[in-house]
Amino acid sequence: MIESRDDVYVDEPWLLMRWDAENQCVHSVWKGFANSAEFRAALMKGLQAVRDRHATGYAMVTASSGLGKITVEEIVKMVDNKPLLMRTFNSVTPALKWVREA
Repeated sequence: MIESRDDVYVDEPWLLMRWDAENQCVHSVWKGFANSAEFRAALMKGLQAVRDRHATGYAMVTASSGLGKITVEEIVKMVDNKPLLMRTFNSVTPALKWVREA
């Protein structure tokens, strides 16, 4: 599959965020440390991508341990799952299965 630049929302040393047409989801891969401003900007870009693509769910795959896992878990607790459903997973395979079934 060839991606157009329109499919990429963020491509920075700390994050790649793109539209995954095959699974019909916004796919983000954190590649490294992001400072607070970069992290907040990435979350806002993620929300823009959700709006652009009319997504109804947000599946997050967390690290097995560490600050990234704790941060994501805290963010999920703050969201009431209305109207956007949020789930966390330990690996990509069950996350994509949930996305396809949603």
